[in-house]
Amino acid sequence: MFFQKISVEKQILGFSFLVLIFVLTGIYFDIAFVSAIPFIVFSGLFLGMHYTFFYWILIASIPLCIVYDFDRSLSTDFPTEFLCMGISAMYWLHILFKKEKHFVQLIKHPLLIGIIILFLWSIVTTITAQNKIIALKYTLAKTWYISAFLMASFQIIKTTEKLKTYFWVFFIPLFFTILYSFVRTIIGNFDFEQTNQFSLPFYANHVLYATTMSLFFPFILLAISWLKKGTLLRLFLVYSAVIILIAIYFSYTRSCYIALISAFLFTFLVKRRKSIHAFILMSLLALGIVFMLSKEYNYLKLQPDFTKTVMHGNFKDHLIATFQGKDASSMERLNMWISVLRMSLAHPIVGVGPNNFPFTYKPYSLYHFHTWVSDNRLNLSCHNYFLLMISEQGYIGFILFFGLNILFLFYIEKYYHQSTNKFNKRIVLTLGASYIILLVNLLFSDLIETAKNGFFFYFLIAILIQSKYWIENESKE
Repeated sequence: MFFQKISVEKQILGFSFLVLIFVLTGIYFDIAFVSAIPFIVFSGLFLGMHYTFFYWILIASIPLCIVYDFDRSLSTDFPTEFLCMGISAMYWLHILFKKEKHFVQLIKHPLLIGIIILFLWSIVTTITAQNKIIALKYTLAKTWYISAFLMASFQIIKTTEKLKTYFWVFFIPLFFTILYSFVRTIIGNFDFEQTNQFSLPFYANHVLYATTMSLFFPFILLAISWLKKGTLLRLFLVYSAVIILIAIYFSYTRSCYIALISAFLFTFLVKRRKSIHAFILMSLLALGIVFMLSKEYNYLKLQPDFTKTVMHGNFKDHLIATFQGKDASSMERLNMWISVLRMSLAHPIVGVGPNNFPFTYKPYSLYHFHTWVSDNRLNLSCHNYFLLMISEQGYIGFILFFGLNILFLFYIEKYYHQSTNKFNKRIVLTLGASYIILLVNLLFSDLIETAKNGFFFYFLIAILIQSKYWIENESKE
């Protein structure tokens, strides 16, 4: 490089002179930003020279990041989202100036092609969105999520040894946040009403807290299999896994209980090449239920009693009320789902636009389903990512996303049975189990747009694509 031919003393002298010029210019014109330009340029050069190092900083930041709200409709995951932007920029500069065989392998894979098609459709729906500003935030976030979480992950984690590095870089800060939140839960006497407060500041609510633990849990089991029996490190991970399961239970997140059981069953289905069949069958069952509810207004039979739908002070009453149709949060979720069905009739092709559901669904909701939480002061989404795709990106967006899930499960089964190496088989099963946990939670929450959970969606795809080449190299070793 050009800079390597210049002595360090001359580099420091030149940079100091450059800083002096910009600082004096900024003072003279009373523009503070001008003074910061050389530092921004220097940071960019440094980031480019230490691209991999900053990627690991990004991974470590994910469990520690906090949600910062600019206003009611715009927020960011700090500092993760800003790190994503910087690493995305440096990733593309790296690809432009350095020939990478891995990049060609990546862009040829059907999973990445599926992601790109879905992204292009989101651009179309952003253009047609009712509120284009908040839709644009969604599209921009997708660009750096795909670049940093998926493409950069594929570029950097080229070997299984790098995957082990990823585990520890993510696990250490994650376990710290879990211990912190769980200790607060214990101090708070496991109070169900305060469960959202216990997970702060690292997790905005108990759902985000529980799903992050659940999504990473298969990787902990994978890491345990890497280590020799009887070693202190393996024993530490075993006890960590037990603590995390207990923490998940006391997060009072019902979807995570179902998700972990589903992931366990999934491993058996993959071995018998039945995971795709099961996913399609469950999806058809869900669609059938939705169809039956929508036919001749059958869903009106489920309308709650406004005076009896309440928020419960303990988990036992919460579960009982859920099955009785008297839990406010569950009934409001149903209210939103019905709103999606009604919205889809008005906007079947392109939907109302990304990020637009919380601000557009109320005219489509039914008075019969109003509960104590129907004011939706937090601007929550519809608590089902599949239905969210229908409402915000139309049936085309839903079909593209649904198809991507089938494609992922197809490659899980293909690579698992193609591999003859037990180590690689475990990696593929881990990726599939984590993805199933994500899919189950997506039936009850909208997680992909958050850094903590959205990271897993793109990362799992990246490593699954990478595992193709690990498996192909088995025969060469």
